[in-house]
This record gives sequence, C-alpha cells and structure tokens, in this order.
Amino acid sequence: MATKIAFLVLAHGDPHHLVRLCASIGPYDDIFLHVDRKTPDDFFAVSLPSNVRLVQPRTAVQWADVSIVHATLSLIESALAFSDGYLRLVLLSGACYPIRPVERLREHFLARPNQNEIRYVNLLEGPESALRRISRWHFRRPLDSKIRNETLVGAASRAVRKIAYLAGRSVDDGFKQYFPDLVPYFGSQWWALTPAAANYALERSKAAPELLAYMRHCWAPDEVYFHTVLGNSEYATSPEPYTQDLSRLGNLHIVQRAASKIFQYSDLPEVMASDAFFVRKLATGVSDQLADAIDQKLLNSRESSTVTF
Repeated sequence: MATKIAFLVLAHGDPHHLVRLCASIGPYDDIFLHVDRKTPDDFFAVSLPSNVRLVQPRTAVQWADVSIVHATLSLIESALAFSDGYLRLVLLSGACYPIRPVERLREHFLARPNQNEIRYVNLLEGPESALRRISRWHFRRPLDSKIRNETLVGAASRAVRKIAYLAGRSVDDGFKQYFPDLVPYFGSQWWALTPAAANYALERSKAAPELLAYMRHCWAPDEVYFHTVLGNSEYATSPEPYTQDLSRLGNLHIVQRAASKIFQYSDLPEVMASDAFFVRKLATGVSDQLADAIDQKLLNSRESSTVTF
C-alpha cells in the first residue's frame, strides 16, 4: 500500500521560506519543485533537502496566466514519472506552511486508500460564473517575458493589454461553441488529487490540447482548467462533489480572499482555530514569529489535533 505523499510546489521567490517549508514537510515524502524561469539564479544558493526534486524545463510564469497550468502539469508529470504509488499529489505554493503534522494528513489519506475522489479540488458549482471567466479575453502575458513591469516599456505593455481587455471583455469567444459538452467549473488553485485523477488531467492535456490552448487568454485558468477537466470526468462521481461554500475555497488551506494577504503573528488565533492543513501566505521577515509559533504549538506539540475535512 502506498504511504508517501507527493508535494508539488510552485515557487518564484523567498528561498529561505521555501527551505523552511520543505523542512517542515520532512524527509519521508517526495517534494517536486517548479521555480519560475524568471527567478534569478541566486535563488538556488540555498541548500534544499535531498527529497526535493527540481522540475525541468522551467516555465516563465505570469500571475493569473495559463503558464501556471503548464508549470503545474510539469509537476504532475515529474511526480508520476518518479512514482505512481502516491497516496495523493498535493499542490502547494512556496509561500505555504503546514499547520498540522504531515502524519495527520497521511492518516486521513490512508483511511481512504481506494477513494478516487476529487473532493479536494472543491469545485464551485456555478457555470455562469465559470463561463464568464473563460469567455472574456484577458491579456495577462506581456509580449516578451523579459519585460519588467516597473519600466516604461512594461507600463506601455500593460496599457496595451488593458485596452485589449476592455475592448474584448464583452465578447464571448465561443467556449460553448467549441466545447458544447463541457460544463465549466472553477475553484481554488490548491488541490489534492489521487494519482489516477492527476494522470487523467495530464493525459487529457496531451490527447486533447484544445481546451488548454483556448485558455491562453482566460482569466486565472489555474482556477478553471483542472476543475473543468475533472468536473466533466468519471472522477466527479461523489453524490455532492460541488459546493457553494466559499469558506472552503482553500480546500486544505486557509486562504484569504485578498491575494496580497501575508499572515503574521497577529493571525495566530485564526490559524490555531482552523481545521485546515496549510496556511497561505507566509513570508520571511514578516511571518517568522508566526512560523515559530506554528512549529511550537501545532507541528511539534504532542497535543496537535487530528485534521478534519
């Protein structure tokens, strides 16, 4: 019986927190790491644990862009090529941090060894909302990935893309015309999948690349692509696979709706009260005291409570 978890980590900065995250996961499980291709080489000056495997080739990732899906698919492919015997593949960012021992999560998965569920994708049933996300043109990607936002060229690039977005925002570019049999779904980027479900998403991207290609100009396809692929598959077979409960948007995570929110020590009561497994986002120099408290009170305490879902 499989006992290991594959943690898939998307990172682009803060290598010191990344080292702390990997150390908190521990040496038993496998960690597959994708580092944004735009990240400077000095990122790799830190020493990562031996169970961390760097995924190549690296994708230049843009926020809310389909490049995030490509990077995630690379992580899935690397993990499944290394082993197909994982309990789950758990997607994290380099800014995540566990708030329950990994053993609690392992116990939960081991109690459900044959459950080919997508419960942790947490599909939000709202075809109209999802359809708007993938029927309006968005232009998050600059013409050249080397363009920096803080430069005049970067400002001009953003302005051109903004004008293009405003001009095309009311245009339905035909999702239902191209994919009449698909119901669109969206949800949290952060999920946990069985190897079978993850492999299905990977093979679907290769065998039928049209959907992924279509999402090149969609808003945040990382919150739509996997959800739509799996939501229209045999893995969406539980009686109530979807939810309207936005409080569970983060699945295994505490995730604030404000994307820029960085958790600090003042947020410890919320973290302590949560039944989630990870908190996002933490950052070196801002969240150090909180991470120390999590280590002491939640990760290393004998009284660490069993995670519930």
